Amino acid sequence: MNKVKFQDLLRQAESGDAEAQFELAACYEDGKGVKQDQTEAVKWYRCAADQGSARLNMFSVNVTPWAKA
Repeated sequence: MNKVKFQDLLRQAESGDAEAQFELAACYEDGKGVKQDQTEAVKWYRCAADQGSARLNMFSVNVTPWAKA
């Protein structure tokens, strides 16, 4: 993912788009387009869940030990 696409995704996520929040969380989790950061990944997955992300509702999210808090 290039920097422009990441910044656009971040802007959408910050504006409350649940699907963008989910995508952004995955970027942070995998280190795609941004430095890998599990804390940020959990933050954005939680935001997406709070918004009712369809993807989080479709799949069982495996909460790993770093996600507790």
